[in-house]
Formats: sequence, C-alpha cells, structure tokens
Amino acid sequence: MPRLLLIDPNAGDPAERSKGLALSRHGWDVTVLAPRRIREGARVVEAAPADPAAPYRLVLGDLVGKPPNRCIFLNGNSEAFAEEPTVVLVLADEGFALALQALLEARLRWPRALRLAHSLQNIPTSWRRHGQPLVALYAADCAVEAAVFGLAHGMIARNAEAVEVLRGRGYRGPIAHIPWGVDVDAVRRSAQAAMAPAGEPGLEVPRFGFVGRLVPEKGVDTLLRALARTQGSLVLVGDGPERERLELLSRELGIASRVRFLGSVPRTAIPGLLRDFQALVLPSRQTAGWKEQFGRVLVEAMALGIPCVGSRSGAIPAVIGEAGVVFENDDSRSLADALERVVANRGRLSVLAKARAELFTWDRFAESSIEFFDALRTRR
Repeated sequence: MPRLLLIDPNAGDPAERSKGLALSRHGWDVTVLAPRRIREGARVVEAAPADPAAPYRLVLGDLVGKPPNRCIFLNGNSEAFAEEPTVVLVLADEGFALALQALLEARLRWPRALRLAHSLQNIPTSWRRHGQPLVALYAADCAVEAAVFGLAHGMIARNAEAVEVLRGRGYRGPIAHIPWGVDVDAVRRSAQAAMAPAGEPGLEVPRFGFVGRLVPEKGVDTLLRALARTQGSLVLVGDGPERERLELLSRELGIASRVRFLGSVPRTAIPGLLRDFQALVLPSRQTAGWKEQFGRVLVEAMALGIPCVGSRSGAIPAVIGEAGVVFENDDSRSLADALERVVANRGRLSVLAKARAELFTWDRFAESSIEFFDALRTRR
C-alpha cells in the first residue's frame, strides 16, 4: 500500500482532517502532521485529539515562529517521517517556511519519496502587494519560494489562476490544478440535525444570505446597495471591523428593517442557517492585492441546494458555474439584477447547485491528487 505523508497546518481542526480520511478511503496509508495548537481568530486553542476510529494516523507537533508564512514545526517531524513515504504533500503555500522545512526534510530522510507543494496564490507576490516592513523580509520570502520550487517534484494549484502565477514566478515542473474540497456529506448531515430554521422575524422573502468576515474586500456594502434596488431581505453571518459602517449604511439606504446582522456563529451552525436562504451571496471586491481563492461557503450552500450569486472575483465564477448567477465586480446594479434572476430561476438552479457541489468534495480532491501522484511516479 502506498504511503502518503500529508503535512497540513490547518488539520488541528477535525473538519480539516477530511482530506486525510478521503485519501485513506482511496487505498493510501496516510499520516497527517498537524499543529498541536491552532488559531481561531484572536484565540489560540488546543487541537482536537486523534479519533481512534480514523483510518489515518495523526501526529501533532508544536509550531514555532510567526504563522502563517514564517513558522516551522519544532517537533513532530521525527514521528511523522519515521516510515518511508511514497509521497510527501505539504499544504502550506510555496513561499512559506513550513513548505521548505517539509520538502527539505523529505529529501534528506527519504530521497526516493515524491515531494509535492501547494499553492492558492492567484495574485503574484510582490513588494507592493505584501508591503513588507523590511526589504530583507521580502527577499527572504522569495528565497524560500525559489528553494521550494527547486525541491518540489510537482505543485498542486488550488485554483486555475494559481497555475499561471506559479509559472510567472519561475516554477517549471509539473503542476496540477486540483480544486479545494468541502465535506459535502457532513454539511448535509449538520443541516439535517439542526433545528428547523425559524427565520428572522419581520424579514420578508426572498431572503438572501452572506457568510464571511465584515471587511472591505468582501464587498458587503455593494450588497446592501443592491438590496436597496430590489425586493427581499438580507441576513449577514459574521463579524469584523466594517460592521458599524455597514449598519450605518443600511440605515442611510432605508433598508435597516430588511437587514439582520447575526455576528459570528460557530462553523457547525452555518449549515442550519444556510437552509433559510433563498440564495447565498458572495459579493467579494477584487483589488490589486486580493481576490477570492476558492469560496468554501459557496460549496456548502450548493450542497444544500441553495443557489449562489457571486462577483467576478478570482475563483468565484469557476466555483459557481451554472449553479447560480455571476455579477460584475463592485457593481450594485449588476448585483441587484443577479438577485432578481436567481430568485426567478431558483427551482432550476437549486437542482444544478446540488449536482455542482459534488465537484468539490474531498473524495474528488483525493481522486485527482492520486492521479497526479501516479503520473509523477510513472515519469520518474
């Protein structure tokens, strides 16, 4: 049985371990190396312990340094690398010290193992984009990226634009575009287990929803202006520094009675809330330094048959596909029209949404990853 060492800085969260579970289901002996402590907003919490029934092995180690880009494992590597892996896949970005540590350790300990890194960056790194306080820090990040390129036998790109970014940054090895995944079955189970949505009192239908941080790049102000141009109500799930300004804007637009700010909720509660929406809206605003790299909540909504409306930002159109409506970036008129179109076609779009969610499962991620592993093994 081939062995995979999966180094995942997010797998302290049990929900993120679905990757390892899916790869195990496809006939691989999987070890997952994850941080012992994870950051949730401003809090640092202990990672969940291993599930004794899980078909993969979990190793927890301590991170040292400044997450996410300038940190490495202080311990856990010896245990994770104890047996020779067929493939080492690190899910830290190509310019992160964690990726360099993992690939360098793999080459030193098990030189026959395939070494793969990962990228979600859909905008090329640059001094202007990152605004480094010191030239030396930016130069160090570039040096880390170049070293990772030299060590990697292949790269997995989370979105199509990341492929072009990798090429532009100088990577000449094999690249596979493998979209990110969502545990679609878990989302559906969670929605079924939740109490029946009571709805927000006084909110008219159609009821639109947004889930995410209230920050400028998420474009919620554009959504509020679009709502003022059409019928319906809006539920905003999430919090952030823009909340006060957005509450003021809803009053200025005369739509405060049609908008509810729910604030932050546990991730496990989101599927139950999604069921109450006629459509989910992700109005992200593309800027010179940021655009959406995936949009997991889109897949969560589609898994429940909720059509989506999204901007032309990064990966959003590719994720939504035919299961919703895409509007022009930062254009409230275009968004208002999209809201009306998705309501008018909701029955058809709901069926398409459920089917499209199946393209973004962790099983699909596992299948595509294994195809890439096998292709690289054949070429060696």
